[in-house]
Amino acid sequence: MCRKSIDLIDDETVLATAVADGDTEKVRRQLENGIQHSPRGICDSTPLLRAAEHGHRDTIRLLLKNGASVSEQDSYQRTALHWASVGGHAEAAEELLSQGADMSPLNKKEQTFLHLAVQSTSVETVRVLLEQGAMISARDLEENSALHLAADGGHLEIIDLLIDKDAKLDTVDQLGRTPLHRSAWLGHGAATKLLVDRGAVVDAVDNDGHTARDLAEEMDQGPAIKALDGEEPGFYIFEGRLIVL
Repeated sequence: MCRKSIDLIDDETVLATAVADGDTEKVRRQLENGIQHSPRGICDSTPLLRAAEHGHRDTIRLLLKNGASVSEQDSYQRTALHWASVGGHAEAAEELLSQGADMSPLNKKEQTFLHLAVQSTSVETVRVLLEQGAMISARDLEENSALHLAADGGHLEIIDLLIDKDAKLDTVDQLGRTPLHRSAWLGHGAATKLLVDRGAVVDAVDNDGHTARDLAEEMDQGPAIKALDGEEPGFYIFEGRLIVL
């Protein structure tokens, strides 16, 4: 829990508000009036970090042009690229990467920016990070790959994109579970079908000897069971949409 150690002075409060609102012209005026580009606020946050959190690309560009550092961090070692990834702000992430943002820092869960972007559900942010060299095979503390997290959420476009970029379908987490296990266990019928269609091994077993179907049965996940059994699960098209299941 972060506490404000000192109150921001009035001009800095105006700057912080303008940054959060994406009011680039007001930010410009504040900077021209001599306000520091990186006053520290709650959790040691800075205007650049707040601009990234809200996805304001033009404000990010202006702050960097006026001396803000692309590598500055808050009290939890979160950078601007962290905030852009968490929020699924593709344009903000693209701007930060073009300005030299480092993709290597991990958070306390050892999640990469790609992990965070997948959890944001923003396909475009995931695509930006992959195009800039994000490691698709990176694992977090629980051995989750980006594909595991996409399967958890049943995010079809992200699953498809990750597989297109050579994400391994047979990668396993600390329980020995593949993305297919995870999708089936959580009952994502369409995602389960997509993973099977893209080549996931249906009879792979986890550390306890369970297949994806075993887990789906345990959780009474009808749509996932149908997808694993190859039945017409009622319905799935994906790129042309529909999807029900």
